[in-house]
Amino acid sequence: MTPTPQHPSSASTVFLDQPPSCLQFCPAAPNHVVIGTYLLSETKSENEEGGIQQTKTGSLQLWKIDPAANTL
Repeated sequence: MTPTPQHPSSASTVFLDQPPSCLQFCPAAPNHVVIGTYLLSETKSENEEGGIQQTKTGSLQLWKIDPAANTL
């Protein structure tokens, strides 16, 4: 018998200021998660013909998960 796929609903939704690139949980602190974001922006350079300037930005964010209240 094939198991039926589950489709759980979200308890909470948070929109980050940049795209998430990774997340990490720590067994010693299971109610915390670190989320890494990364954004590469490209703009055409006015100085060089066909040149592209790249800007990289990112962040590390520490979140506490409260499973009893379904909050971050």
